[in-house]
Amino acid sequence: MTANIRSICDNKGLIMRLEQYKLPHRLRRRLPLKGDSDVCRAIRNTHTSWHTTKYEHVKGHQDSNPNNSETLTRAAVLNIRADQLATAYHNKKKRTALDRNREKVLALPGFGAQLTINGRTITSKHAKYIRSAAISQDIREYMTTKYHWTNKTCNTINWEAHGNILRQLPTTKQTRILKFIHEWLPSGKRKHQWDKFADHHCPHCHTEHETDHHIMTCDHPNVNLLKRHAVAELRRALSDMQAAPEINRFLVHWFHSSTQDKTPRPSEYNLSTELFREQANIGWHQLIKGRISIRLSEIQDRYAHDQQLNKTHHGGKPLMNKLISTVGDYVNEVWHLHCDTAHGNDFQSKEQHTTLTRKVEYLYSLEPWVDIAHKEIFAEPLDTLKE
Repeated sequence: MTANIRSICDNKGLIMRLEQYKLPHRLRRRLPLKGDSDVCRAIRNTHTSWHTTKYEHVKGHQDSNPNNSETLTRAAVLNIRADQLATAYHNKKKRTALDRNREKVLALPGFGAQLTINGRTITSKHAKYIRSAAISQDIREYMTTKYHWTNKTCNTINWEAHGNILRQLPTTKQTRILKFIHEWLPSGKRKHQWDKFADHHCPHCHTEHETDHHIMTCDHPNVNLLKRHAVAELRRALSDMQAAPEINRFLVHWFHSSTQDKTPRPSEYNLSTELFREQANIGWHQLIKGRISIRLSEIQDRYAHDQQLNKTHHGGKPLMNKLISTVGDYVNEVWHLHCDTAHGNDFQSKEQHTTLTRKVEYLYSLEPWVDIAHKEIFAEPLDTLKE
């Protein structure tokens, strides 16, 4: 039995996509590469079994304005009901702790091919995920070896939040943060590896063979001041987004411990043992690099649901974004302080002067082996040059 059908939707983009499926094949060859093309194709295949289908747009969320006294149309009422059913299903899946980042979706009828990477079905941005998969294995193997992670541990990290923050950074700041994450900042130890005359001491506390980790955990009063500012900013951000009280307390303690080069005491906080176990496997010190267990986001999502908070502003995703962003700001500020202390504001920096002095001292130590014809280069006493 055939019928004339009105297909009503509050998404204009989807309506335009479905209209494109009516075009000749040569004009719609790239449609399968667009996001959620399997769902669009399934909808279109269903519509082709009907006699005629007319697509219509309806304004969405017309029930969001309580002051709207206009009588809603039948299409608007049905749209509201469809949203309610979708929200109920979404919340049900959240309660069952469904990890959408690793979900495998069953292939829909009529869709010839499906892309799956590491057990996750890819339904959009295919080219991006294929490129990422092509290079990520080498990076993954490098990190799992370096940090002694298993594949299971690597999968527990909230890479999505980690990547989101990095992509939002200006290019210069992004490069600096990435260098710190992979321990490639020009620290004293690294510069000394490149140039044996370079000063390898911390410019603040003069610790020898300064590492990236020491830069961020140095106990100098100037660095401690930045730590207190970062903790205050984290407290304010967690309060504004109404984070779960126990999460609030634990994150402040964890951040403070990480910047003091201490191991936090998770047993003092009433949070998920799975979170603590997973983060311990990842490494507690990894907080300062933005590598955090995905369990933290799930706990905040459940809290927001129980407290009837808007997850867009108070859920796990904004919590992770703010936490990683605050850590990134701290890293950036400490590095600026480090550079100002090491180089100063003079044209000839402190560090350059120290390195040059070491090189001149080494040159003068070679005087006994220099040919007499070139002895004039040592005419001026070393102490005079150093002054």
